[in-house]
Amino acid sequence: MNFNFLKSIAAMTALFTFVACNNDDDGNNGARIGYADLPETSKSLIATNFSGAEAKSVTKKDIPDTDGTVYEVHLKNNYEIDFNAQGDLTDISGNDQKLPDGVVPPAILQYVADNYPSDVYIDEMDTEPFGYEVELSNDVELYFDMDGNFISQDIDNDDDEITVPVSDLPQNAQTLIESHFSGAQAIYLSKNTVTDDDGTVYELKLDNGFEIDFDQDGNWTDIEGNRQQVPDALIPQEILSYVLSNYPSPLFIEGIDKESYGYQIEVSNDVDLKFDADGNFIGIDD
Repeated sequence: MNFNFLKSIAAMTALFTFVACNNDDDGNNGARIGYADLPETSKSLIATNFSGAEAKSVTKKDIPDTDGTVYEVHLKNNYEIDFNAQGDLTDISGNDQKLPDGVVPPAILQYVADNYPSDVYIDEMDTEPFGYEVELSNDVELYFDMDGNFISQDIDNDDDEITVPVSDLPQNAQTLIESHFSGAQAIYLSKNTVTDDDGTVYELKLDNGFEIDFDQDGNWTDIEGNRQQVPDALIPQEILSYVLSNYPSPLFIEGIDKESYGYQIEVSNDVDLKFDADGNFIGIDD
């Protein structure tokens, strides 16, 4: 037999072996495994909530994801479920299908039922360091703590926003957070590709319920406490003095926005006050 032909066969065999290994290895951070190799906790969740569903593929990662994901399961009914090394759920996506109630914490189910129409359902849920991120079928994203208590929401309808890591914030914005919201963690940060009218480029949500917007240079443009008091140090002194004199405790400032004329202040009794750039009172905003 021709020696060159034998070499060609050997080379082709090696190539096919290499390709097959790469297909199974998923970039050297995962390999296909059998469904039976999943932790018992994972198999129990699937059997309980997806009765009769078959696995399309099961992957085990060599290196866990940042959320702890080790196992990725794709079911033939188009659900995708991720589990950690112990077999506990980390992420689940229905791909536009309703998640089974049994995989969602009861407090979260109740919140959605109480606040959204019956035709709106949960189609995705991710575990996060602060708790849970839930996506509804109407493209609203909800954030909950570990106990299922509601934190905040984000309406995903702006094509001019991209999600970015907190490290992308300008340094003075990070310093503001560290100085005035010590211990709070960011649960969401978006960057606008088109600057808002008030100069807002970054929109930050903290796990303590505060929402803060910043301009390109990291200066705040809006602060919303969501029924919590904005730190006094972030309020211009003239405005703080006016509010303390005219709306004394237990009332407080729960929101402040920079406007073209100066500032708009939201008091905890739902009164909005307008001030000029020097902190002089203009009037009540109707």
